[in-house]
Amino acid sequence: MGALADEVTDAIRGLLDRPVVILGHSMGALVGYEVTGRLTACGEHRAVRRLVVSGSAAPGRTRAFRGQQDAGSRSDDDLVLMLEKSGAQGLALLDDPGMRSVLLPAIRNDYRIVQAYAAEPRGALDVEITALSGLADPFIRPDEVRAWSSVTSGRFRYRSFPGGHFYLTHREEDVVRAALEAIGTGDSHASC
Repeated sequence: MGALADEVTDAIRGLLDRPVVILGHSMGALVGYEVTGRLTACGEHRAVRRLVVSGSAAPGRTRAFRGQQDAGSRSDDDLVLMLEKSGAQGLALLDDPGMRSVLLPAIRNDYRIVQAYAAEPRGALDVEITALSGLADPFIRPDEVRAWSSVTSGRFRYRSFPGGHFYLTHREEDVVRAALEAIGTGDSHASC
């Protein structure tokens, strides 16, 4: 997780001359948390107006999703079946053998990263956090999502939407609205 968060942090540094919202879904929420933590530690957090986390338990509450504990070691067919059951979108790509050979190792690696993840020790983030989830998400409980309130000293909001783990693919406008509501402007700090 650390190397991935470092790469993403470096990639967005050029955007910090304007207000930035970091949004991550599922594993991406944890990456977003780590990126925001790195920027905060460098004094760049004023450019980051909000961290929006979706479909993820808060750091310290993460766990392997029920029924997916062994996802990183499943056969290709079993992994695809598990993804279908989870409601993942765009799985027709996996019908192509070339795409399957590229995507499945990356998907397995994502599961391994999440299952090995332990949040880096840090104080509360001085950034607003908006936590989002699907009302029928089979993998996370609302209390695990609301626990994101414990990792910020800033304002915290929680919103839930109809749908499962991938609710946001059908609620794009609502998610964008929740991510951007009431964001002010301000000065950013130089990077470290």
